[in-house]
Formats: sequence, C-alpha cells, structure tokens
Amino acid sequence: ITLFLPLLLISANADTAITKTDAAELITKMADFHYMLAGLGKENCIERFDSTEVTDKETFDRLLEKSGLYPSEYLVFRLYDGEYGKASFWYDYVGEFLTEDYVKKNIEFNWAIFELDNKMYRVDAPFYATAPGFPALISDGAPLEDHIKIVDNDTVLLEGFFDDRQWMPVDFEYTENGWRISGGEGTKRFMRFASHSIKVSEAEELIRQMVSMKGVISSDGDRYAEYIFVGDLPSTPVSDKALLKQLHEISRLPDYMRFYKLDGEYGKASFWFDRLKKFLTDEYIDENLMLTTTLWQIGDDVYTPEGIGYASAPNFPYMHDDIGKCITKIDNDTVLLEAEFHGDEPTKYRIDFEHTENGWRISGGEGAKRFLGRMYKEYYQENPETGDDAVIITVCMTVSVIGIAYGVNKRRFAKCE
Repeated sequence: ITLFLPLLLISANADTAITKTDAAELITKMADFHYMLAGLGKENCIERFDSTEVTDKETFDRLLEKSGLYPSEYLVFRLYDGEYGKASFWYDYVGEFLTEDYVKKNIEFNWAIFELDNKMYRVDAPFYATAPGFPALISDGAPLEDHIKIVDNDTVLLEGFFDDRQWMPVDFEYTENGWRISGGEGTKRFMRFASHSIKVSEAEELIRQMVSMKGVISSDGDRYAEYIFVGDLPSTPVSDKALLKQLHEISRLPDYMRFYKLDGEYGKASFWFDRLKKFLTDEYIDENLMLTTTLWQIGDDVYTPEGIGYASAPNFPYMHDDIGKCITKIDNDTVLLEAEFHGDEPTKYRIDFEHTENGWRISGGEGAKRFLGRMYKEYYQENPETGDDAVIITVCMTVSVIGIAYGVNKRRFAKCE
C-alpha cells in the first residue's frame, strides 16, 4: 500500500488535470458560438436558421426594450422555428462547453439573439453585425494547442486577438459530463455577447446607493444626497469605562471623545451590513470593508463618536445630481463614472458590477474604492496611526454613515455631457 498509494494519487490527479487537447476542443466550441452570433460562422450562422417575422406590436416593443436598439423602419425581429425557437436548445448548446454554474450566473441572451418568455428571437442584420471589437483565435496554420499554455490543473492561458494579440486566462472545471469552461477573463471576452448586461439605469441606482445610503434627506435639503445622519439617530451615552477604553483603542480617537451606543436596529452591525449588501456583493464586503469613522463595531453592537468626522485628502468625490449623465458603459459589467475625484477636475474611474442571485451589485473598481474610502480594511492596516492623509475635523453638523467629508467644502462640478 505504501508503495502504490503515491502512484494511485498521481493517476487520480492526472485524470482531473486539463490537457491542451481538452482545452482546445472546448475553446473552439466557445469561439464558434461567438462567431455564429457575430454572423461570421463558416457553417452555422444565426441568419441561416428558419424563422418567422414578428408582427405583434407588443412582442416587438418588448424585444426592442430588451435589445436596447433604436427604433427603425428597417428593424426586424424574427422568431426561430422548431427547436431553435426554444430557449432550452440554446442553453443546452452553451452547456456543451460551459459549466452549469457559469451558465446560470452569467448567461443571458441579449445581443443578436434574445430570450423572451422561453422563446428565442433574432434581429436582422445589420443590427447585430455592427458589434464592437470582439476576440478572435489566431489562425496561422498551427493547431490551437500551440496557442495554449497550461497554468495549473484547471487553468490555461489562451493566446488570441483580444484588444490586441495577448494571452488571457481561461478556467475549467471537471464535471460529471467531463471538462467544461468555468470562467476566466478570456471566457468573459468571448461570451460577453451572451452575458448579463447591466443597464445604465441599474448602474445609476447602485452608484446612488453607494454614494449615499438610502435614508433621511440631508439637512441642507440636497435632493441628490439621501444621507443618513448618524447624529440624528436615537442613541445612549456610553458610560462603561472598559468599553470606552476599547472604543478609543479601535477608533484611535482622543480619550476625551465621548461615544454613544445607537439604539434599536441602528445599533446592530447586521443592519448596516444588510444595507451595504443592497448595492455591493457579499464577497466585496467580506474582503474589503469594515464599519469605521462614524460607526464602530464591537461584537454586533455599533457605536458612534460625538461630533467627529474625517476629511481625507484629496477631497471626497463629488458628483452632479444626474448620475446617469456621468456614466459611460464600457462593457456588460463595467462602467466609467465621472466625478470630482481630484479636487475641481472631473475624472473618470472604473466601477465593476456582478450579476448575483439577488440582481446586479457593485463588485469592485477604483471608483467604488474612492467613494467607500475609509471603510476599507486596508486603510487601517496601512495607516496604523490614522493615516498620512487623515485630518480629524470636529463638525457641528451630524455626520454621514459612510464616513465621507461631512459638510466640508460642498461643491458641485459642471454637468457631465
């Protein structure tokens, strides 16, 4: 047993390690599906499948809204005939090379072909043929395996034409049906035309919640910023000396600073994290955020210091009231947000989104980090003495829950065009 056990383990690992041949077969299927959608398939092309023109106005209008296309007298939607008209056919199709979990979490037919009430429709060219730049495999006469590098048991690097000729990771998972593609940036690039796509209005609402948690309108009547002012919430002074010492230690505030225990639901950390989960992914919160600055957590209890706020340098980001005009969508799950990130000059920063079982949520990007700033765990890890760019400011007004420039130099920048 001692002699043969290592050999058995090696054999088991070999059975669950992706090979270049397996990877090439699945990547080829994924690329062929992409070319079919883009109208470039050598054999399969979405225009070649039998279909019937949609004449029902209600169905047409719903497809128009789903597609995001502009109305035109030349715009035609067609319902596929036979098996092609069933959503199950297309999900089974992508299931030949994608894992079930990837399909469930990411796939939504929303470009060139559209799912509506479990039926599949297509849009006529040139409305689907004018796609933005898309990836392509390198066809230099060499086998695809020559453009694949094995990274580990379930990850490869694929060389292809993405933004330019470059290597992109593709992840795999061994399932009961054999190897399937399970993720990776290379997969995302190829599948983006069949992936969930966030609408600007959805991104706007999540960004609005990030900038200011929904709640009481600010004291200056700002119709945009629905700030919750912690100082306006019911609370009870903390008198326990041991607890006060602990609060001063974790907050690094002066010993003379008084603390208050928030009453009711506001005094529970779960309440605040539930609010964060309305616009952030659970993973983003778990990995990056903690209650800081105006809210300090001990156990599940939440406390707030009296009349104190932090203003960071550079200044806290400010935005125009119409967030939608400040958003530029650059991918299915990525936007650029324009705001005053650096003083008076509007700057654009990336915000990433992820489609979860609860809908779209913010999942990362420098833009998100700028707004959530001092809630970041790394801020306190990197700045044990409150940080090089921190300035303690005593303010008369109450302060916002997300720890951002409370009533300091409240400016507006020019409208986003």
